[in-house]
Amino acid sequence: MKKYLIFALLLLLTVTTQAQQNNKRAEHRLTIKYLYASDLSTAAPDSVQTLGAGRYYSVESPAIADYTPDKPIVEGTMPDHDLTETVKYYPNTCTITVDAGITHGTVTTSPSGEARPGTEVTVTATPDQYYELSTLWVYKKGDESQTVTLNDNVFVMPQFNVFVTATFNMLPPVINGQITPQTICAGEALTLTAPTVTNAERQGWEICPDEYFQSAIAYTNQTLDASYNGWKLRFWASNEGGISYSNVVSITVSVIEPELTGDLYLCTQQSGTYTVGNVGNATLTWTVSDQASTVTESGRTLKVNWVTAGQQTVTLNAVNEETGCSAEVKVTVNVVSYINNNDVQQIVAKKDNGRDYILIYPNPKENYKYQWYKDGQAINGATGQYYYQQGGLDAGAYKVYLSLNADAQGNLFGGAFTNEYVVKDPNISLSPNPVQTGESVLIVNNNGEATMSVYTLDGRLLHQQTINGTTTLNLNLAQGIYLIKLNDHQNEYIEKLIVK
Repeated sequence: MKKYLIFALLLLLTVTTQAQQNNKRAEHRLTIKYLYASDLSTAAPDSVQTLGAGRYYSVESPAIADYTPDKPIVEGTMPDHDLTETVKYYPNTCTITVDAGITHGTVTTSPSGEARPGTEVTVTATPDQYYELSTLWVYKKGDESQTVTLNDNVFVMPQFNVFVTATFNMLPPVINGQITPQTICAGEALTLTAPTVTNAERQGWEICPDEYFQSAIAYTNQTLDASYNGWKLRFWASNEGGISYSNVVSITVSVIEPELTGDLYLCTQQSGTYTVGNVGNATLTWTVSDQASTVTESGRTLKVNWVTAGQQTVTLNAVNEETGCSAEVKVTVNVVSYINNNDVQQIVAKKDNGRDYILIYPNPKENYKYQWYKDGQAINGATGQYYYQQGGLDAGAYKVYLSLNADAQGNLFGGAFTNEYVVKDPNISLSPNPVQTGESVLIVNNNGEATMSVYTLDGRLLHQQTINGTTTLNLNLAQGIYLIKLNDHQNEYIEKLIVK
């Protein structure tokens, strides 16, 4: 028993000695460095101690005035190797510096000057008039590479001093309002009125044939004329912040070219009609120089009953109410006195060798104008008081138109016809003429054998026969006027037969 007790004591002694040796080999160096966070310089002497592996340690950081350590207590379990811990000291408050060189605006912070780390700092950037904030930047003072995040102009104060700066850009000019469409009246010029502009260094007009202004032309004149019809117009203004443009409008030429037509040669007491066209929806105003005349207006037509002789005018003014453009047109009317039928005398004839030779209008007046007619047709060149033909007048009905007036083409107007003077064909005669219904008519034909035809005035053939010399005709014709035609195969002679 004693033998076993001695063996146990020896074994225990051996284990204890081995443990003591193991603990001595497991001790390691724990070093704690105390540094300023701003530049990592030494803030306090290092704490150095030797600890065995697996041993718990807890070391309180030394106090430094106006600074706070990021680890007030350094604690942990010692590893199986040397260990170095670092404690950084941050100032209790950090400075906020706002850039003093900021232009075209101001920057303020709240709080300002300094703030404790972790405090929310609001940055307010206020641009000058006509400027806007371009950039707002917060970074570690002295180190632009270490920026501070801004969220809606708010940042959390870091544990270092910060620098706040900003840039402001000029705003482009503002063209106040819009320019209105530009309408030019035909024959006129439009004065350009520039819109009011804010914050412009330069400004002016541009015109272009198309709406895209790819080939815009600077327009420096003060007025626009009709040559730019259909072009586009805009206003521009610029400064170092950019260029601004107004809305684009079209240049429109409003053309009113009334076309006035009507009677230009009239007599007093005659009514003239005047009509206007090519005026669209314009408002029309008529003016007549003859104040004594009677005027009737109906839409685009004017009727004037002229009273006063002389050169009168009809004037029309057309105004486009939408554009304000207007145009005036007038016509000149020659109004003259007229010849009353009661003043017309009968024409007379002089005979030569028993044949009608010359026709005369008796008692002419100084200003009379004449136009002779035969069988209802004007005789070319017969415009005098006398009318004659050498060798005698042809058979037919003659009359003269008397007037005091002639138009630009020489046509007479405002006059009256005289009586008809009938010259009978000497180669045919009817007796009696007029004749009573049922009576016979003696036809004297001096042309030898000829074909005699009897016609109504509307051209119906009633009777036809061959005659030679004197012939009695009894057809029991009804009342009316008939035409007796003789054709000797060379000439045709016509005489009127009146049956009562």
